[in-house]
Amino acid sequence: MAFDWREYVKLAHKLSGESETCQPEAEYRSGVSRAYYGAFCYARNRAMASLNYSPARTAEDHRDLKEFLKTHGHAEAASSLDTLRQWRNSCDYDDNVAPKAPDILLYMALLHADAVIQGL
Repeated sequence: MAFDWREYVKLAHKLSGESETCQPEAEYRSGVSRAYYGAFCYARNRAMASLNYSPARTAEDHRDLKEFLKTHGHAEAASSLDTLRQWRNSCDYDDNVAPKAPDILLYMALLHADAVIQGL
């Protein structure tokens, strides 16, 4: 069944402290997205601080950071970020997340995000 995008609005209400509840899929999808952005921003900041990376502060930074990490000895972190971004895009834009169920995808996303953080 296609995801009901109104569930994200319900989740936003829930996160604001209101009592509204949402379907778990909204939480799982949001978790995948947050895992990507947490890992991406951490990797960006570490690369800036220790490898002299200079982001353009544009959408291309997502691609550019991965390429930078690859050329500076962090290919595994770059690969994990690539995988996370694909999953994040699926969770943020696709009606149906495939081939994994959203809860399994979140579990896998957390493993990848942790690997990025530990690898840098």
